[in-house]
Amino acid sequence: MSIETMLSDSTQLLTFEQVRAILNVSKSTLRRWIASGKLSCIRLGRLLRFDPSNVAEVLRARSN
Repeated sequence: MSIETMLSDSTQLLTFEQVRAILNVSKSTLRRWIASGKLSCIRLGRLLRFDPSNVAEVLRARSN
């Protein structure tokens, strides 16, 4: 099972660090993608959470 399939099937939100590890990017790159709208997030106070299906879309786009 690929990481994309696992992400698409998951209902649990991902943390900033989990998304960084999955996409293999730096903190600044991930922050830049959030600011530009390339990757959407859910803000819970100071915490950021990510929908796994959005992360899977970015991962697919990067692999093409």
